[in-house]
Amino acid sequence: MTYLVFQNPGRIEPGAFTIIGAHAKPNSSNPIGHFGTGLKIAIAQVLANNGKITIWSGLQSYRFHTKAGTFRGEPMEEIYCTYPDGKVQLLGFTTALGKNWEPWMVFRELESNVRDEDGQSFVTDSRVDRTSDSTTIVVSGWPELIDAFGDRNKYFLNTGPLLVTDDLEIHPYNGHPYFYYHGIKVGEFSIKPSFTYNFTGSYWKNMLTEDRTLSAFVITPAIERFLATTDNYEIQKTWLGKPVNSVTEHSISFALINELSPAFIKAVNELTSPKNEWLEAISRITGYLDRPKALLMTSGEKALLDATINRIDLALGTNFAESKIPIHRASLIGKYGVCYRANENQPTEIFIDAEVFNQPNKLLSTLLEELIHGQFNIGDYTREFQDKLLDYIELLIGKLAAAN
Repeated sequence: MTYLVFQNPGRIEPGAFTIIGAHAKPNSSNPIGHFGTGLKIAIAQVLANNGKITIWSGLQSYRFHTKAGTFRGEPMEEIYCTYPDGKVQLLGFTTALGKNWEPWMVFRELESNVRDEDGQSFVTDSRVDRTSDSTTIVVSGWPELIDAFGDRNKYFLNTGPLLVTDDLEIHPYNGHPYFYYHGIKVGEFSIKPSFTYNFTGSYWKNMLTEDRTLSAFVITPAIERFLATTDNYEIQKTWLGKPVNSVTEHSISFALINELSPAFIKAVNELTSPKNEWLEAISRITGYLDRPKALLMTSGEKALLDATINRIDLALGTNFAESKIPIHRASLIGKYGVCYRANENQPTEIFIDAEVFNQPNKLLSTLLEELIHGQFNIGDYTREFQDKLLDYIELLIGKLAAAN
């Protein structure tokens, strides 16, 4: 028989595994567990999965078993505890407690308790030694829980941080798409991240759900703020330089960020050539991109530019010709056009690649895109940009229908 053992100094009191909400961690000033339900859920789920669990307080054992019962006509599995003196007590919870928990979550609770109490966990096939001044929890018969012990480095962070802020630690990517709270797995990204994120602020404790997890949706704004403001160039270069949409950070829009760190701006500017559409979109949304060098525009190119804008205004009923946005000819590596603004206090400028002037239809589509960006302050890959284009398409369809 293989046993999974959790052992720590000090004798556990029966209330810790019989009273919902009871918890005390005198050996830890910042305990991992604080809900007062983790050990009870662990007992319930070990029994629900046909396992066995015994808790030793010193040399006295507390054993648990189930018995079929009913509640309002519905079946349930009641949980009983056999005390050292042979007394059997019905506990105030059933095997339905924590019924949606996965094995790793149950392991997390037992492991958190033992770490809070400066103890250890291990697997053994032999008799477990006990002492009069320790607590020993012995689990058997649930292979998935023992597997979770083997994977414990997935669920408990064991790396040192690259960078520490007031409420967040940035660790090297540990090979798993997880994020952590105080070093314990609390959630999973749908796409692997560039780094492993460990949230440490007390705010997150109140955001934990019943199964001690956080959603990626909840923690994304904190990652967004960190990435926008950290002035660590190596951090910025690492995630910005990944292949487009290959990491979870690339799903962040930064649309609500008002200021970016110099390291972010430097990394974006260095990585936007050759063309990277995602970085280009980030540049437009945030308004930070090195100003291209304007080239001289011939009289023929100026006339073509004016005529193209007039065509757009005539077709769409817009007044882009009256716009005060300067339009320049430039040499843009891998790009047709760029809408540039140095900062919120500076006017917007549009730069069109010199080669586009040789392609009238491409000039029209490029001008329309950049004029929408500049006139309405709308970024790429946004619902607003999509809606504006659809409005213009609807208008054109209407005009064509009326003409026929």
